[in-house]
Formats: sequence, C-alpha cells, structure tokens
Amino acid sequence: MQDAYVDNDGIFWLATNGEGLYRWDRKANAFQQFNIASGFPSDVLYRIEPDEYNNLWISSDYGLVRFNKKTLSVNTYTTADGIANNEFNRTSSFKAKDGRLFFGGLDGIIEFNPKDFIADTRSFKVPLRIIAFNQFIGSQNKLINNINDLLATSQIILAPNDRFFTLEFQLLDYAKDEVHHYAYKIDGVDKDWNYINENSIRISGLPYGKFMLHVKAQNREGAWSRGELTIPLLVLKPFYFKWWFIALLALVLIATVYWIIKWRTKQLAAEKNKLEQTVNERTGQLRQSLSEQAELLSEKDVLMKEIHHRVKNNLQVISGLLELQSKTVNDDAAKDALMEGRNRVRSIALIHQNLYQFENLSSIELKRFVNDLCRQVESVYKKQSRITMNINVPVLYLDIDSAVPLGLIMNELLSNSFKYAFNGTAPGEIDIEIRVVEEGKYELIYSDNGPGLPADFELTNTTTLGLQLIHDLSRQIGGQVKYEYKNSASFIINFTNRNLRKQED
Repeated sequence: MQDAYVDNDGIFWLATNGEGLYRWDRKANAFQQFNIASGFPSDVLYRIEPDEYNNLWISSDYGLVRFNKKTLSVNTYTTADGIANNEFNRTSSFKAKDGRLFFGGLDGIIEFNPKDFIADTRSFKVPLRIIAFNQFIGSQNKLINNINDLLATSQIILAPNDRFFTLEFQLLDYAKDEVHHYAYKIDGVDKDWNYINENSIRISGLPYGKFMLHVKAQNREGAWSRGELTIPLLVLKPFYFKWWFIALLALVLIATVYWIIKWRTKQLAAEKNKLEQTVNERTGQLRQSLSEQAELLSEKDVLMKEIHHRVKNNLQVISGLLELQSKTVNDDAAKDALMEGRNRVRSIALIHQNLYQFENLSSIELKRFVNDLCRQVESVYKKQSRITMNINVPVLYLDIDSAVPLGLIMNELLSNSFKYAFNGTAPGEIDIEIRVVEEGKYELIYSDNGPGLPADFELTNTTTLGLQLIHDLSRQIGGQVKYEYKNSASFIINFTNRNLRKQED
C-alpha cells in the first residue's frame, strides 16, 4: 500500500502498488476495487489528496487522476494536458490551507487549484461504432456474419438454438497510439457495468425475453465518450414455451388421459364380467356341493337315527330277556341281580331313545334325560309310593360319551335309594342337582333322607358292585366321588365333558 486517506464518512481509501484503489467501509467490512477496468490509467497509484468537491486527486505512474467519490467517475491528466511528466514521485504531495494541491513529479512540482477543474467534465464527444457482428445460427449450426441485418434493423434477434453472438466496436477518435477501455451492460441481466480492455464482447446463455445492450468507451485519460451504443436484444422463446404449444400439449395430455381412462374402464368392465361369470360358476358349484352335502347330512342323520333306534331296540330285547330270566329264577339274590342288570340296560337304552327322537344326534338334553330316567327307575319300584323327588337340572346338552356313564351312575344311586334308604313308614325324599361349575365342568349332588352308609364305610374299598360302578364310572368321565352325611346321605360327583377331557389328555 502506497497511501491511505479517511474521509468524513469514515470510509478508508487505499492507494496500492499494482492493484489500483480500494474503498473500505470499515463498519460494514465491505471492500470495493477500482483499477484499469474501472477507467484508471494505471493500477500503480502513489499519493491521495482530497479537495472540497468530493474528489480524490491521486498521483500514478501515468498521469494525475481525479476520482469522484459520489459518481465514481475517473478523469486522467497527462503531459497532453500540461503536466511536465506522466510519472510522479511516490511520496511527495501536499494540500495548502487555501485548497491548492501540490504533487511532486520527476520533472518538478505540479501545483493547481481544484476549483479550476469544476467545469472540466473531462468527457468528450467521439463516435462509437459497430464494426463487426457474428451470430451462431443454431438451425445452420455455424457462425454467420450478420452485420448487415444488425445495421438494417438496429436490433439483435436470437432464436432458441442460437448459442451466442460476438459484437465488435471501435471508438473513432483516430488518436495515435491511443489506448481505449470499454464497458457494457445488459439491462435485466447485469446490475453493474462490465469493464473490458478489448473492443469486442461475446454474449451467450441469455434467458428468453427483451433486453437492452449498452456499450460505452473510455480514452487513455479516463474520460468516457458521451455517445453510447444502445442495441435492443430479443431472445425468442422456445416453441415449447409458446402458448399454442402449451395448449396443444394440454389437449394431447387430456386426450391421452381420456383414452387411458376409457381403455382402463373397458378393461375393468371386461374383468368384471369375467369375474362375475367365474363367481356365478363357483356359486353354482358351491350350491351343488351344499345340496349334495345337505343330502349326505340328511342321509347321515337318518342312518344315525336308525342306528340309535336299533341299539335301543337291541337293548330293550336284552332288557326283556333279563326280565324273562328273572322270572325263571327262584333265588332272590339272583333275581335282584338280574333286575339291576335290566335297569342298567334300560338306562342306556333311554339315552339312545333320546338321541333318535330329537334333532341333535351327538348330544342329549340333560334335564329331560334326568327326568325320564327318574320316572323309569321309579316305575320299577312302584311299591314305594311315598317318595318325593326334587330335580334341579339346568337346560344343557351333554355328549353321549359323558351321558352314558352319568346315566348309569344316577341309575345306581336311584336304585340304592329305592331299595335301602327308606323303611316304608316315613315319607322319603330324593334331591338331584346338577350345576355348571365353569365351561365344560359340572357337579352332580345327589342326596336322600335315608340313614346313609355305615360310619366306617370307605368308598374306595367297597365290594358292592353298584358302588364300584359309581366309583369307576366317575373316573371315566374325568371326576371323582365324594360321600358325606349331614342330616342326609349325599354323593357329590365332579365331572367334565368329552372336549375338556381330550384337552387334558
């Protein structure tokens, strides 16, 4: 850095040896550079002296520069303007109290008053002319000289495929060894001027639209010519951005969407018809299968009813044979044994009778079965007519594998009560209750008001056939027998249905 100056606005101005002039806004920490491209005659600057008219006077190695801080304009004074030498001393400058400025040069001291230059704009009126115009034509894929078209129309028109154009111009001052600088700006694209040292520009990549190209020239002393080149620029839109193409594209899109929707609708209708036909065929097959299955089930029900009916008839034949046999036996014990066997067969026959008489062939309704069983056993012992039976059984269905053992158990309990519990003088009473403990689990409570079993009786060690049957059959239906006597003899049997027993196994 050769010199520095701080103005009244706190802006630092820095003269450098090879990089021109810097403007430093310390508060905003922003820099701006001014050099040959900005109109300075040289990038080697020495001393800075301000005047009272917003100008900075800067000595350089080629003339004295007047730089306006507001307009940023540059004026250069050389030997042609009366300076003794174009090169100045690097360290010599002074500002007097009356405003006069002194700069030391190689051939003495230069003294002047800045107010004498107020009217000196240092601008000049020299023609700036276009000398060449070449445009790359995309349709022909080559660079073509279009200077005649530009001079005739005074505007530049670029098609979408025209990649770039080059424009050459010249400041016609005809001065010997004169060095010119130029600047250009495109309104709508550039915010500031673009400073160049050549007399040609190459423009490419412009967006479509209307613009204005400005070109100005500067002489060696930094004065800008009053005349500027102003050329309208028209960049045509690509066809795909034009309204007719967009409208056509929209119509094609709508037609395509309509055709796709129509085709898809037709395809869906065909698939729907095909699906309906398949559904109808499957529905017909299903109906036929259901009809055949219903016939099979009906035949199965008839067969099962026939089987249960025949089993019941066979059991009744066995019951009749046992009854006939008992009539031919004189031994009372043998006769009682045959009668007990007959009752057991009849209880099993009663279950099969319930199965074929009603719709459900896999289970029996327990309440109706218990009532029928009690009436059947009571009819065998008609001589004891003062016995009351209290039956408390809910309406529930029990599978045949559980119902047969349960029916035999109740047959044994009822037979024992009729045979041994009552003496024929006091009225007898039998209570039968079946409770649902939880799903699949039940409890049978059977009691009578007879004297009960002996005090030292143990159910697991009994030798009587009836009680052994009760014990074994209770285990068969997943339960156990508990006997107790509290004002009456009570048997409590817990049992389960077939499904629960299978799960436990």
